[in-house]
Order: sequence, then C-alpha cells, then structure tokens
Amino acid sequence: TVIAKSLFPRAIIMIAIHEGAPGSCFLSTVFNACFLALLDAGITMLRSFVSLTLAVPSESSSSREPIINPTEKEEEEAESVFVFVIEMPTKRELLCHAWGKF
Repeated sequence: TVIAKSLFPRAIIMIAIHEGAPGSCFLSTVFNACFLALLDAGITMLRSFVSLTLAVPSESSSSREPIINPTEKEEEEAESVFVFVIEMPTKRELLCHAWGKF
C-alpha cells in the first residue's frame, strides 16, 4: 500500500476517476493523477510512485525498439503494451499491467 493507513483509522479514502476521452497512455495517466490527487489532498504516503506506458512495436514495424509513452496510434499498432507503476526513488516495480502478444 502507498497510503499510511494507520494515520486514518476508520476512514475511507476514495479517488473517483471520470474518463473524459480515452487517449494514449490512459492507464498511466490515471495512476499519475491519483498520486497527484493524494499529494494535493495532504494524504500521508509511505512511498512515491510514477507510472509509464511502454509499447513493443509489431514485427512488421521498421524498428523493434520499445516506445516509452506511445501515442494512441502507436499503442493500437503495437504487438504488446505494458503499464508500469514504479516506486521512487528505489525504482522497485509496484504494478505491471500488460496486454497483447507475449
């Protein structure tokens, strides 16, 4: 957990996310927005984190180099897409969500 729950006994901390229009790196944007919302609300956190999206281009692509924070088109054309949530500054992986071919 990221939130220092012991400081909020018998409390519920809820973050509501309303999707306006989906776009590239949507899930990473949601995780980063949640972190900033907690920070802005003054919620004590045990660790900081950052999220990023990584797309692996398809085999027919001219370059097989992974793309960090791809555009919506690059995400759609990618063979697989990974969303990482990384603890800072340790760079330990907190979460990985992936879809596509592996």
